[in-house]
Amino acid sequence: MAFRTFIRAALFSAALFASGMAAMATTIERVGSALSHPWGMEFLDHDTVLVTERNGRLLRIDLADGKATQITGVPRVYARRQGGLLDVATIDGHVYLCYAALLDGGSATAIDRGVIDGNRLVRRQTIFTGNETSRSGHHFGCRMQLTGGMIYASLGDRGERANGQNPATNAASIIRINLDGSVPADNPSLPGWAPENFTIGHRNPQGMAMHPRTGAIWTHEHGPRGGDEINIIRPADYERANDGGANDGANDGGANDDGANDDGANDDGANDDGAKDAGTGNGGGNYGWPAVSHGREYATGRRVSPHDSLPGYVDPVWVWDPSIAPSGMAFYPDAGGGTDNGTSSGSDMLPEAGMFPEFAGHLLVGSLKFRRLYLVELDEDGLPASERVIIDGQIGRIRDVAVAPPGPFAGAILLLSDEAQGGLYIMRR
Repeated sequence: MAFRTFIRAALFSAALFASGMAAMATTIERVGSALSHPWGMEFLDHDTVLVTERNGRLLRIDLADGKATQITGVPRVYARRQGGLLDVATIDGHVYLCYAALLDGGSATAIDRGVIDGNRLVRRQTIFTGNETSRSGHHFGCRMQLTGGMIYASLGDRGERANGQNPATNAASIIRINLDGSVPADNPSLPGWAPENFTIGHRNPQGMAMHPRTGAIWTHEHGPRGGDEINIIRPADYERANDGGANDGANDGGANDDGANDDGANDDGANDDGAKDAGTGNGGGNYGWPAVSHGREYATGRRVSPHDSLPGYVDPVWVWDPSIAPSGMAFYPDAGGGTDNGTSSGSDMLPEAGMFPEFAGHLLVGSLKFRRLYLVELDEDGLPASERVIIDGQIGRIRDVAVAPPGPFAGAILLLSDEAQGGLYIMRR
């Protein structure tokens, strides 16, 4: 099966799709009070969600009545521009927080773990701090996926392009560490690589999910203009056949990309096949940034790189042009299997199909720039083939997306609206 990169074609009609949803009595409503720039969420149990706010608050929200309780004992954060308290994940009674750590000389992406006792996070310890300290407020990455007794976490390039091809820095990488922060014995052992690095060449990944059937880790990341992409985290020696290159389609005429405007801030400028054998293997892949990119410079419109594919680099499986500023992603489960979408609390916490059968087996992706929720549809080979808009502007900038596990909200889609008066929203029927 040829390994293909698709560039998104013209949008499917959001209006037609929305009218179809209305006919099936789909509702979207905010859960509880407004939140200030919520960033990450995780199911604590079947009807309770942990939500981070970028300013440094961790909240426990009851989906039934919307009651929000602040959890104290969280780390101090570098709450500047895109930095702050970002992602959250749980497993085996432990809570993991990914955040911009406040350090001498600036900040770095860090991960803490602790346990909740009442309304406080206790026994908290820092298990990872990136080795790239910077005063920049850009490109922290900070999405996590907990699976197989390990943490996969994304780190952005911190606004320094040279970090993309420097394997000695944790910046611009997907790291893989054990749940206690130690380095797995089978991480890539490559000359000059930081031991935590699993893959390199990533600009600013802010979406991560596990494929529901294969267990492969999928990510998406912000590019510059026209360079947002979906990647499957593959081993360095993954065999890729070239089927003639990307399929160029019409763009949707969207506004000038701000999405390296990952967060509304201007960029520094300075399956089954596709996923069948796409297991993470031993890592070591180089995803190209900035040596290989579909993106263009903000100021001039010139290509960042003359190359959108080169031997020795792993190609994306989907590229958005224009950029949508993607953030948050989740597979909607099908009837034959589930995925943890980051909710790694055990098999009873896996999301459940049924409420939206038309989404089954496909990928939900939030958009900051266009304030949309996209359904990226996978073909028979398990690779992205088309997309359509599910939500178009109703709740603002969509920062994160999750699917509810079995229980009273099974199969509902939860969304975070990253606005000053944002919130946790639930879409259900």
